[in-house]
Amino acid sequence: MSLPTSAFVSAGLAALVAGIMMTVRRRRRLRYRHGSGDRSDLATAPVVRALLLARDQADTPDADHSANAGGTASDGAFSAPTAAEVPPALSAKQRAIGVKDGQALAWDLARTRGLGLVGPGAYGAIRALLVAMLAESHQPAARHVEILVPASDARQLFGQSLDGERYPERLRIVADLDTALDTLERELLSRARLAPEPTHVADSGSTPHAELVLVATPGVHAERRLQAILDNGAALGLAGVLLGQWRPGGTVRVRQDGTVAGTSASVADRLTAARLFILPASDGQALLDLIRNAEPARQTSVSRVRTTSALPVPEPELPGSEGSPGISSPAQMPRRRLPQSPVGSREPPPDDVSGSAVSGNAERHEQARTQPNPRGRISPNREPAKQVLDTPSVSRGSDDGTPDDRRNLPHPETRTATYSGSSAAQPSGRNTLTGSQPLRLTVLGRMRLTHHQHDGDKHADLSAALAPKQREVLAYLAAHKDGARRESLTTAIWPDAPKDRPYNSFHATLSQLRRALRTATHGAHSDITIHSDGHYALDRNLITVDLWQLSDALRTSRHASDDEQRRAEVERVVDLYSGDFAADLSAEWLEGPRESLRRDVLDAVSVLVRILRGEPEQALALLERVRVLAPYNEAIYRDIARFQVHLGQHDAVARTFALLTTKLAEIDEQPSEETSALYELLQRSRSAD
Repeated sequence: MSLPTSAFVSAGLAALVAGIMMTVRRRRRLRYRHGSGDRSDLATAPVVRALLLARDQADTPDADHSANAGGTASDGAFSAPTAAEVPPALSAKQRAIGVKDGQALAWDLARTRGLGLVGPGAYGAIRALLVAMLAESHQPAARHVEILVPASDARQLFGQSLDGERYPERLRIVADLDTALDTLERELLSRARLAPEPTHVADSGSTPHAELVLVATPGVHAERRLQAILDNGAALGLAGVLLGQWRPGGTVRVRQDGTVAGTSASVADRLTAARLFILPASDGQALLDLIRNAEPARQTSVSRVRTTSALPVPEPELPGSEGSPGISSPAQMPRRRLPQSPVGSREPPPDDVSGSAVSGNAERHEQARTQPNPRGRISPNREPAKQVLDTPSVSRGSDDGTPDDRRNLPHPETRTATYSGSSAAQPSGRNTLTGSQPLRLTVLGRMRLTHHQHDGDKHADLSAALAPKQREVLAYLAAHKDGARRESLTTAIWPDAPKDRPYNSFHATLSQLRRALRTATHGAHSDITIHSDGHYALDRNLITVDLWQLSDALRTSRHASDDEQRRAEVERVVDLYSGDFAADLSAEWLEGPRESLRRDVLDAVSVLVRILRGEPEQALALLERVRVLAPYNEAIYRDIARFQVHLGQHDAVARTFALLTTKLAEIDEQPSEETSALYELLQRSRSAD
């Protein structure tokens, strides 16, 4: 499939990236340190967005693309995967490297005894192959692959920066070609000694050895040495992809778009008229970053572990902090892997751990879901005084989406580009769900739209009348309280819209939404949007949104003049946050604002925990409530355990750790080294007492 980024990749890579992205998002939720304010990892690279969209389209029947939208399917934002790009059943030694004659092109790297690539598309083809091999390693029961790349070649492939922290664990950067060949020779001798019997390259069965692939520019001085390694190692999982001509094996000239311009005689029958998969440098680095982020965190030691609240007792230090010996851990202990030169080693600097603790009290697990903890009850929600909202005087448009009256909406400089609970530049009145607006939209948790009658006692749930795309439009406008441009809304919800008719689906959806509202409310209401010059917003005279309440409380808590006001607002935040943003929708654009909102809430809680440092029982009760909302966040569990120790609840620490282990097992994860070390430290502290 061809992507807007100029990449040409397989449908298989789109499926792999979708799975890796799920892992990355899960790890973000686990690893986030509440109070850090970090949002740098929430952006999605263009190539990742394109691959996720391609995967969604491959899973969705063509008829569904324009369902409930009245628009047409994509006509070329990128080409959807075809049968030719879906790899056939491959043997254990093969992988798809391109397309030929309407079929995926399978290739056995080891059997070729080295494949050289030249021409303007050579680097792009090698990037695509390298990324695909690393992405495959995240599949269950996948082949173990390690890739050796000399530093000079890594710069050519991925840019000048050789920050080892940005590369996946299985991509090893070594000093030079000679160092790589030393490693290959040692591995060849080791594998040859362990081989139970001679193995022939012609065998089609899987090799018991991990794949070790060299990606390098062949040097004249080392040609014979490299040839001997690839000849003898072909049956033992050793292979080479070479940046340049390679006479002993085969050579391919690749054009910029991946098409094969010429080949050597040894590979002509297989590669002539083929098109190889290619990745631009920026796309290759973005996908390597994604693969790296899906791996377990690398740590050389556990630094000082602190709770987010300043407890009134001295805090013990973990081994590995300043002045203390390091602690053995899975991240530190040598794993069974290939010999590695010092230059290839990428040990990260010690972590500066801050703002941490361990999770939930198992005895209160179910109680926390249904009622406040009696020992440390958080004060009830305090509803603010209602204020009159300044709503722009703009009439609503007709069913075709064209504004009838183009009066002024808020100035563009005051609009919120994307949802951010931390945006404090925009003072606005508070909307409450007990206000006078007849329509109430709930987007925290499962989306609901309710219609309240004039007497205030009766209301009707209109949610069933809304189609999925209509819900998405409402969620987008709810996340943009002051409205959004039609261009940004359409790009988010219909990223594959035809370029010549980009707004057809949007206008059709609005028209259908008006008709659905008119029918569901028996003619009382037909439109809840206002718009002018392509700028759309929800009409605050007609509708109120729970997310707006939460945003107001978050903003007020950040700018509160004293701890008492901040405490009241954070308690409102906890009460209002009844679930993830639009939890029942699965559109890709929702992931960023959804995780950002969750972090805003956790950051607000960390502030209140510090305020409650003199009231540890209330702080513990607050953390227990928040744990139910973020059940996989390890920092919350660590904080709970620290407070439990401070309150003398030593037996509860083990239950907290057990609960965390159980929750993480639900998503195939385990407690981190940091959490395990803290648990052991707290247990040792109790034994010492």
